[in-house]
Amino acid sequence: MGETWFVFPNVGGVNSKNCRGGLLNRWEKAKQYSFNFVELPAHFVRKTETKFLGLSVGEFLTKEAINKLYLKDDKLPRDIRYIFHTEPALAPKCYLKWYSEPWVNRFIEMNIDIARHMGLPPSVIEIHPGKKPNTNQYIAESAIKLFNNFKDEFKVKPTILIENRTGHVISNGIQMKEFWEYLIKNYPLYQKHIGFVVDFRTMYTQVSKDYSNNVNSHFINNIETIPDESIKGCHIHNLHTKAPTIRDGVPWLSVFNKINNVKNDLILNPEVFSLGLAVETKRFCIDMINEAKTNFN
Repeated sequence: MGETWFVFPNVGGVNSKNCRGGLLNRWEKAKQYSFNFVELPAHFVRKTETKFLGLSVGEFLTKEAINKLYLKDDKLPRDIRYIFHTEPALAPKCYLKWYSEPWVNRFIEMNIDIARHMGLPPSVIEIHPGKKPNTNQYIAESAIKLFNNFKDEFKVKPTILIENRTGHVISNGIQMKEFWEYLIKNYPLYQKHIGFVVDFRTMYTQVSKDYSNNVNSHFINNIETIPDESIKGCHIHNLHTKAPTIRDGVPWLSVFNKINNVKNDLILNPEVFSLGLAVETKRFCIDMINEAKTNFN
């Protein structure tokens, strides 16, 4: 197992009405509780923001909207590290269009505008696969374009992570393996910069939809199918409003055995909605890493 870094998630209290907050307030809390990264939402216009911004749900953020939504901190610590969590396409009539070059260009432009506003680029950018007609080719080429544009703009090499989602074209372990094989066959130079952030609870939901019996067995087969070298991050949660426990339906010991077998450095994001739950979930992760080592070695 490589280095493990914990992400301070986008929890309540770091945002306020009509404001997605900034980096400094997140980083101060993250350092207080020994998190290594902070998560910053980089979504399209949300329903609660439409009146404030004068934009429709699902629209790209304009520069004016970015100035309104995000705090701009004058002095940021040199050691601050953060990730973008970009649009998961949850808003009504809001779709990810990796097959559309103009759409991809606008998506990249918006994210660069947010990074400029924040004062420094993210170390990691999380994107989502979307639904058909998106394909492995469209997603891979868009991820590469996103990487290259950030590299050219900020002289950095961000890690681009694809998060599996229920109902998307990459939602289970088999599809993740297929994408990875496509990437390393066609774009082998980018495999060190592109990978997966695996949302195990979301995959469990997908497997539950695909199989009516022996769900845990099928789920474990799915996570074992994911190439270890493709995993560069994990989202850990069960219910967003409650910390995960060993008693959950998700077979967490098998999940953390998979995590322990990954040789890459990993980010672990306790994807919950409050500070207390984030700290509790981080503790759960540390305990489960050690428990899995004991049970599987």
